[in-house]
Amino acid sequence: MRLRPTAVRCLALLFGLVLAWGVLRLSGKLAPATSIPAPSHRLTDINRASLPVLASLPGIGPVLAERIIGWREKNGDFQKMDDLLQVKGIGRKKLERIRHYFIIANIADRE
Repeated sequence: MRLRPTAVRCLALLFGLVLAWGVLRLSGKLAPATSIPAPSHRLTDINRASLPVLASLPGIGPVLAERIIGWREKNGDFQKMDDLLQVKGIGRKKLERIRHYFIIANIADRE
């Protein structure tokens, strides 16, 4: 069976793309898909952060920031990270992606 010239060109293009991806990946120019970048900012106290600060964090945005602050106003300070699971829009996977941006400061630290 002979391949048509168009099929040969498509296969060659696909091979070239895969090869280029592999070279970039090995050279370190492409990060692994599963890596979580280290935060480039200071940790944020989830109980003291303002709306703009929360909204600026990766994975939060303005809507989720409003929900976090709303929960905090209604229920008081978050006592542990898993309390964030009670905020609409934060499930286990989302919490795992955002938890490294937050701390819950000790009450004694706030006085």
